[in-house]
Amino acid sequence: MIHASESDLRHAFHKHHSAVQETKAACSYLLLFYAVECGLKSIWLKRNNLTGTDRIKNPTLLSKDGHNFGVWIKALRLPLDVVGDISNLKLPSFSLHKDGSNWNMSEAHQAWRYGVRINSQDQNALVEWLEKVCTWIKENINR
Repeated sequence: MIHASESDLRHAFHKHHSAVQETKAACSYLLLFYAVECGLKSIWLKRNNLTGTDRIKNPTLLSKDGHNFGVWIKALRLPLDVVGDISNLKLPSFSLHKDGSNWNMSEAHQAWRYGVRINSQDQNALVEWLEKVCTWIKENINR
């Protein structure tokens, strides 16, 4: 695993989210996904007075793929108006256009990275949710 500093993650959030505004193709959704990941991790590190991901001792936070937004959202206690009930957190899920198979939010980056089409309603819901979290991140990342 390549470790990143809080500053690296904060800058990555801003760069990725800025690039999303310039590109409106499926690749922008991939950048949006990674912006959320970087933003959540940056805020968590800052709140816990840690300089980088190499300082995280909780193995739950650094799962093998690092894309478990539910863990980061619970750790940061995002407000109900952003993510709903944290005690019973349900992240958006999606189905693939080609076969209707259902997938967890944490796998969306794979579909977007590989160009696999997601059901359009589900994709819209995923993007809307990611943007909502980005708005919260923007409001909290420099605190």
